Formats: sequence, structure tokens, C-alpha cells
Amino acid sequence: MKPALPVALVVAVLLVAGLVVAQPATRADAAAAPTHTLTVAGPGAAMYPRFDPAIERYAITSPSGAPTVTVKAASSEPGSVVRINGAPAPGGTRTLTGLEPGDEISVLITDSTGTAVHSLFVTPAGFPTLERQDDGSATTAVPPGHILLTLSTWTGGAPFYETAVDANGVPVLARRTSSSMDFKRQPDGTLTVSRGTTTPGRTGSDLALLDERLAEVGRRETAGLVDTDGHDSILLDDGSVYLLAYEPNPATGLTDSVIQHLSATGDLLWEWSTADHVDPSTETVIDIASNPDYAHINSIEIMPDGDVLASFRHFSSVFKIARHSHDGHARGDVVWRLGGRHSDFTFVDENGEPVPGDGGPCAQHTASVVSGGRILLFDNGSWDYNDSELCVDPADPSGPLLARPQTRVTEYALDVDAGTATTAWSYEEPGRFALFAGSSERLSNGNTLIGWASSRLAVATEVDATGTKVWELIDATTADPNARQFTYRAARATVDDALRPEIAVSGFTSGASYAEGARLTPTYSCTDRGGSSLRSCTVAGLDGTRLDTRTPGTRQVRVTATDGAGNSTTVARSYVVRPTAAAVPQVRRPDVAVRAAGTATYRGVGTIGSARAQTVAGTIRRRGASRTFVVRITNRGNRAERFTVEGTKGTKRFPAKYRVAGANRTTKIVRGAYRTPVLLPGRSITLKIVVRRSASTPAGARRTFKIRATSTAQASARDTVAAVVRAKARRAPNPARLESAG
Repeated sequence: MKPALPVALVVAVLLVAGLVVAQPATRADAAAAPTHTLTVAGPGAAMYPRFDPAIERYAITSPSGAPTVTVKAASSEPGSVVRINGAPAPGGTRTLTGLEPGDEISVLITDSTGTAVHSLFVTPAGFPTLERQDDGSATTAVPPGHILLTLSTWTGGAPFYETAVDANGVPVLARRTSSSMDFKRQPDGTLTVSRGTTTPGRTGSDLALLDERLAEVGRRETAGLVDTDGHDSILLDDGSVYLLAYEPNPATGLTDSVIQHLSATGDLLWEWSTADHVDPSTETVIDIASNPDYAHINSIEIMPDGDVLASFRHFSSVFKIARHSHDGHARGDVVWRLGGRHSDFTFVDENGEPVPGDGGPCAQHTASVVSGGRILLFDNGSWDYNDSELCVDPADPSGPLLARPQTRVTEYALDVDAGTATTAWSYEEPGRFALFAGSSERLSNGNTLIGWASSRLAVATEVDATGTKVWELIDATTADPNARQFTYRAARATVDDALRPEIAVSGFTSGASYAEGARLTPTYSCTDRGGSSLRSCTVAGLDGTRLDTRTPGTRQVRVTATDGAGNSTTVARSYVVRPTAAAVPQVRRPDVAVRAAGTATYRGVGTIGSARAQTVAGTIRRRGASRTFVVRITNRGNRAERFTVEGTKGTKRFPAKYRVAGANRTTKIVRGAYRTPVLLPGRSITLKIVVRRSASTPAGARRTFKIRATSTAQASARDTVAAVVRAKARRAPNPARLESAG
């Protein structure tokens, strides 16, 4: 049997042959979908990105942190509902005051297309406007998760912002601090960041352990040293930690780079120092007479075989350091050097020919092992300003240094036996030069995340394996690159929403007592932090928008909020309704009266009971014509209450519609599910019955429509009226008139 052709192919062939005729668009297809708008206003407040109905989350920035913001949202569809922080917003507008950094404003727009969910994250004062740039040419999707950044201008006294943002640069959390580096998710799952030390007599940074909201839950620092460096760290599942130090050496006057492995309790398990393994005078690429930091370690990683991969900016070299004795190397030995003045590898092209000039690493950061044992680097390069060349010429390792004011991300394939390093992949943006800091990270989907650091032309970029840019974030606050904020590194991680929504209820006191019939309108709101956005805020137990005080007893108002991560919160507030006067019995008495449209007198006023004495009649002579009856429901009791209304269903001969205030309520009234608004004693509501005679209805046919109103508090209190419709033959023409007209 031959395989069946794909449906799409069959349709394509038929179209070409002219055998398939395109069908005209239906009325539903032709109807334009409603359009949505969303804006914010306030002192210095701005929103990014530009509103797009397909984008859920936005950021609000301002120099002052946006304590007061007016939010306005709308749908072009009449009858749509806008909820801001869970509560209906009249006119789609609400002004919120007392906002704090990290607050989120929820905006829900409901119309015929469903409910659109949006959130506005209030950023700390001075947080930059991040702009996503994406030309749509990439074929790989952006992986889920967030980008962890430590943003700052790095100028004297400038604040830092620890933040996790989505691909549009919108934070799910953000914190303003005085110093911050290396914000990331550790191998054991802990969020950490390097913050300035708080221990007297120490220098550098501490490794701050954070909860999912960036609150500190602990700190780690080196043991027996005066410094802990914030460039990198590794926190393992057993609680042990690898830390770095820029430790002053009193004997040499230089600053040694130190690696420590500490147990979960802070005991020293292993220590390695450049003082024991390198000769600064022959290894460094800086002038140690003016700068004692001859090594400047800036990244470490545990390699698959357990050794340590360490990057040294001031050696322009990456070391593989034996963590345990193996293959003739003692613990702590430098197994090999990639780049620098004593490189164990010759840099060759794909044909095995030496690469001239600056083929090796230069002032690099974030050395990591990627697929196939290759080494991925953020290869900063260096400039020639003020004798600051840092690049080693592989053809003359001990000779003059070179400048390369161009940053690149490079992946080297190493042949340890042959001692060669080949560039397996590289990426660069012409003109981008990061003088210091920066990062590259190979993602699970094969893309590479780049943190451009001091380049400032971009904050972070993701590229695929072909070098095609997937997306990029820039600081769009200013056109001056030198004034833009940048991040020490950019790291991919997922920050889960572990926070439940918060609910505020006011306007009445929980446990209080209120008189029967009292009119109180409570207010409520639902807010959510955590990044998954508020999805719903529902209230139960109200009588419309007011407290239910129709009858004595204990009542409860319940508000429930749910966010996009499934976190839910319910707040219940109880109150007591007391009788207005214990001596006065409660009277429940709906009074229903009916009249034919065009007449002034209602039948049934003051009569309570069956429809027998409360019936009006009307005739319809012409087929297709209709007759209207007006029904008035009055509360003749002494308590404010609502009534359920039930009416007879129309037939093929006499189709009928029930309308209240112009709205079609037929389905609810026929089912007996319609409830009137709360009616105070003596107040009324009217509805109309529109009965039509169909084309097939013969003369003499009749139909009785009964309308019953019943007290919602007392089922025996009810009243019924009826409207009888008859079909009559049209009158015959008057012969005398016809003769006179002729």
C-alpha cells in the first residue's frame, strides 16, 4: 500500500489545480478582535517594554522608586472589565500610593477574548531601563529561566542592583545595595552573591547565601586569611565551598591569588596559592612594581576529573590544577597552562599551523569546560593605553606584549598529547571591548550567554551555535555608553515563585456586629510578588458590592487570590448581622403586578397569591408581530431583600423574551435563576415580556405566561401574575370603504 499523502500537500495540489475554492470569511472571522491598552503615569515614572498585548510583565522605573503610580488599562470592547490589584477599577484607572521596590501591580483585562494578565514590577530608585533587541533571525528558542545580573555604573558611590530579569529585561526581583558581584545559582541550588565584608579587620567580600527573595540567610569567608575575593565561588551539595582570596604577602609585598576549599563548618580542606607555584617575574603580564596584584584570579570551576580550572587575568592564562595526585602530578601541581608566557599549548588553526599574533587568551574571564572537554572563555583582550597591553604573542611568549582592543568569546579544543589548542568556535561583536569583567556561559540548548561587562554597548547577549544573535539587552536609559550600567557577569538560572499572593480587606471589622439592612461597601485587593503574576482575585459572600445584611445571623466574606505558579491565599472575615428591632416580626412579601404595554393600569397591585385574579390579556392579529407586557415587582415587606424571578418559557408559536433594563435575561428567568437587586421596603423593579406570533401560528392559538417572584429568605413568600396572549385573524376589509375609495 502506498503511504497517504499529507493533508497539507493534498490541499496545496488542489489549490494549484483550481479544485478548491476559498470560502468567504464568516462574520465572526471578519469581526475585529478587541484592542487593549496599558499605560502608567506618576512623578518620573516610566514603563518598559512598550506595551504589547502578547507581553505579560513590565517594569516601572523612576528616579525616586515610583511610590505613587496611576495605572490605566482598557479594552476597546464595550462591557469589558479592568481589575487592578484584583478589584474592579472604574474607568480602568487606579492610582496607587505607598509603593515600594519589588511591589507588583496586577492588571487583568476581561472581555470576549478572555482575561489578559499583566503585571507591573516596581523597580528600585535609579534602576535602568533595559531594552530587548531581537531581529527574529535566530532559529533556537530562548530557554526558560531568568538572567541574573549585578548592574551598576561602577563609578564612585554608585549603587548596585542585584536582579533576576526575563528576556525582556523585566525583573522578577531586584535589590539595591552598595556593592555586589557574581550573582548566580550554585551547584547545590543556593542563590549567592558576593557582598562587601562585614567582619572587622577583613578586606574584600563575603559570599552571601540568599533565599529566593535575595534576603541573606548566611555568609561564608576564607579561613586564616584577611581577604575573601568576590570574583567567583563554588558551593557544593555537601555544604563545602571553594572561595578565592587576594591575599597580601608580607614577605614579597605582592598580592597572591589563593584558592581555599572549606568544609560546611568552615574547616580548611585544601589551599592553593600562586606564591607556591609561579614565579611572578616571569609569569605576569603587568608591571608588578606599580601593581602588586600579579595574578588576579577571576574564575574557578571543578573539572569533570575533579581538578580545578582557574583563570588568571594577569597571566593571560588558564591553569588546570591537580586537586588530587594523578598521572605523575602531586596535589596542587599545575597540570597545564592554556595561554600566557608559559603556555603548554601551541595555538594552531584547523590545519595544525601556528596562529600568529594574539591567538591565545588575553586578560580573560570565566574559563569553563564545555562539551567534548573544550574550554570556553570570555576573552577580554587589552588596549595599549598607558602601557596596558596584556596579550602574549604565542610566537614570542617572553617578548613584548600586544594590545587587542576587541573582546571575543572563544572555545578551544585541546589536544593534550600533541600540545595544541585549536579555536573550535568564537564570537565577537566588532567594536566591543570589555576592559575588565565579563562572562560566557554555554546553555543547555547549545546557545551561549554573554555578559559584556565594561563594554557597555550591551548588558547581555545570547547567541546560537552559528553565531546568530537570539536576543540582547541594553541599558536604554541613556544614549551615552559611558553612562550606562553594566553587570560583572550574566548567569542563566530559574528563580521560582515561592511567594503566595497577599490580600487586603477593609471597610468592615472582622467579628463586628452590624444592624440588619446596614449598607457597608467593603474594599479588597490582591497583590502578588514572585514573578508569576496574579491570575485571579475572587470574592464570595457579598450582596452585590455590599455586605450581606439582609437577614440576621453570622456572615462571612472570603477573598481568594491565585498566581501563575499555583500559589493561593484565602482570607475570610466573619461578621454578625443583628435584627433592627426584635419586637417587630420580619415580613417577606413580594408583590407582582402586570399590565399590557400601552395601558396605564397594573393588574394585581396589593394582591398576593395565585395568578387567577392577577391576569391581563392581549391579542396579536398579524403574523410576525409582537406584544409587550410590563411586570412590576415591589417589596411590600419590612426588610431589604432580593427576589428570585421565574417565568414561562416561550414556544414555537409564541417565542418570548424577558428583558430587564434593556438586557436579555430570558435564560435565567426561564430557569428561575434570576435574582433582583436588593430592594428596600417599598422599592420596585420592572421587567418586560416581549411575545411574538410566529408565521405558522394559526388564529385562535393562545399561550399563558406566568411570572412568579419568590423571597430568597422565605420560599413561602411569593406572588404570581399572568399574561395571556391570543392569536386572532386579521379584520376583513370594509366593503363600504373600498367602494368609496374606488
